[in-house]
Amino acid sequence: PPPPPPILQAEDGIRDPESCLVGSEMCIRDRFKTRIPYEHIRVITRTDDQYCIEDSVNANLSYTLRWRLCADLDWNLDVERQLVETQVNGRAFVLKVSGQKQLSLSLQSGWESLYYGERRQLAVLTMRDVSGKVVTKVGPA
Repeated sequence: PPPPPPILQAEDGIRDPESCLVGSEMCIRDRFKTRIPYEHIRVITRTDDQYCIEDSVNANLSYTLRWRLCADLDWNLDVERQLVETQVNGRAFVLKVSGQKQLSLSLQSGWESLYYGERRQLAVLTMRDVSGKVVTKVGPA
């Protein structure tokens, strides 16, 4: 299969201004003291100007999924509609998530460091206590 699109790459400080994403991370923690085997599967597809990212964990685990968002934009969280949105070059841009159950979303402050000794603040969309499959759609509204 082809490599993932540049939208999710963070190396060399390169950003895709049309996609508004810096990257993502997933934290998987066992709820129990014993180790539970798990498998994380990420599938990325692109249709026209929209990306669809499917993350699934096939174990009885709870995990946190974070999307680091472009620092130069004002992001608005709509918990009821399960999305964050902003304006890019006068066009509405949306990152919408859905899961097997209602997701607990928050927009937090985080950091990115592209070079040693340098950092800047950015918005981080955080989903906690996620289980099963999460679908993230990214693109113009």
